Amino acid sequence: MTFGEWYLLLFLLILSGTVVVGMLRGSIRTAGLLCWRRQGGELRFSPGRLQLLIFTIGAAAYYVYGLAAAWRSGVLPDVSPVMVGMFAGSHGIYLGGQVVTAFLSSGEAERRT
Repeated sequence: MTFGEWYLLLFLLILSGTVVVGMLRGSIRTAGLLCWRRQGGELRFSPGRLQLLIFTIGAAAYYVYGLAAAWRSGVLPDVSPVMVGMFAGSHGIYLGGQVVTAFLSSGEAERRT
């Protein structure tokens, strides 16, 4: 590996370590990461956020696996069109859930008045 590759790898490891340590020490808050807040302040579990998080981590792991396989070639691996479609679908499900939630909560507010 060249000096630039070692430097990039070191930078990414330090950056990852900083994020992990921040999460463990509590300076990067993860409480409520998978929840949404209702109008009254009540926290509710969000299945949409969970599927979005799982798919994002899975897609990142798949791409890192491709990076490891193509490390010696010096070329970044292509992102498959199937992965892009699945990523768009995952985000579409999450955003659709947000729209439905906003629509239903606005209906509740109108019924209370």
